[in-house]
Amino acid sequence: MATVFLLSACNNQELRKKKVKVQYNGPLVEFRGVETLYSDNAIIQLKIEAPEQFIFQNGDVKYPKGVKISRYDAYGKKISTLRGDSGSYDKTRQLYQAFGNIVVENLELNQRLYTTQLDWDQPKREIRTDKPIKIVTPNEMLEGVGLVSDESFSRYRILRPSGTFSLNP
Repeated sequence: MATVFLLSACNNQELRKKKVKVQYNGPLVEFRGVETLYSDNAIIQLKIEAPEQFIFQNGDVKYPKGVKISRYDAYGKKISTLRGDSGSYDKTRQLYQAFGNIVVENLELNQRLYTTQLDWDQPKREIRTDKPIKIVTPNEMLEGVGLVSDESFSRYRILRPSGTFSLNP
């Protein structure tokens, strides 16, 4: 019996010497049913809605079950929306990304953008993708690969357009 105790004591000492530090990389905070408002001078500029939001130690954010971002003009009127199956925010690059079935809508111009991945660069105030896109307006449907646009989706450039286009003088 003394032999078993002695071996057990040796094993415990060895384990104490070999302490392994495990670094936790998961979210620090998890929220459900999120609605986040960003304002300037008490006027809403941006609203983010998501079923789940995970915030990480470095300030990055994940929206694993979908995200909807609404932009507002200086009068508080909603001017555009972005919806995706999931999303993320990279704090270092100030970059929002949406993934999956993405729909961007300019409510004033009644136009929609469909794609599978979209980046919103806050410092540059632009949205972009290198994936296939489809834009539907009241008068036409445009297709191509890649897009760069202002953040309200009112001025855009299709990087590699395809299909038939109508040109109005």
